Amino acid sequence: MRILWTFLPLALWAAPPQTVLVSSGQTLYRSYCASCHGADGKGGGPAAQALVMRPSNLRRLSIQNGGKFPVYRVVKMLGGADEIVAHGGKQMPVWGPAFREKAPKDQEMADRVRNLVAFLESIQERPSK
Repeated sequence: MRILWTFLPLALWAAPPQTVLVSSGQTLYRSYCASCHGADGKGGGPAAQALVMRPSNLRRLSIQNGGKFPVYRVVKMLGGADEIVAHGGKQMPVWGPAFREKAPKDQEMADRVRNLVAFLESIQERPSK
């Protein structure tokens, strides 16, 4: 499975976007991410206080990556290929298997990930000048 998530970022952006009946990135975000990262993506969701490590501000991923949105890294994190460790254990659930259950076909799963990543890219803060 890790091999799939290693090469999935390349496949996601190499193939043209498909019009499929999958949830939009914003809907996926609300369902899977907002409880920890907040509706605004800044890390202050209702479940955030219960976590050992505060969820990251997803609106600053581009700023933290030299002004370029880290597509490859985000896809790997969603799939579990990149460890997100806080005090010795994973804090963020790995959503790849959850997406696979909802969309057993690889293309549908890839479209879900692509939609979520595109939404995250769309909410990025611009660097202040």
